[in-house]
Amino acid sequence: MIDVVINDMAYAGPADATNFSTFTPFNKAEYFHPYCPVDYSNDTSAEKCWLGDNTVALADLDTESTFVMETFQTWIAEMVANYSRASFPFSSFPRSPSPPLFPTKS
Repeated sequence: MIDVVINDMAYAGPADATNFSTFTPFNKAEYFHPYCPVDYSNDTSAEKCWLGDNTVALADLDTESTFVMETFQTWIAEMVANYSRASFPFSSFPRSPSPPLFPTKS
């Protein structure tokens, strides 16, 4: 089974000192939402803020970004082709983007 987490990238350090150049392929701050601690009582915060803590920050990917969306779409297509998988479970669905990241067949 392949479990896909599309929202976050882990960084070993505090969120306000994240070195985005260590991430591949999302190696620029522009691919992430600006840092804010998540507030689960607020839907917008749950979608756009960061999980984690000051030991391990979970940088929140900007899944509304065209580059982020196209990168994930290409990666999923390659995974399906390489491993003959037609579907994948996705983690963090309560925090998944709207509209959906991946197009559906009509």
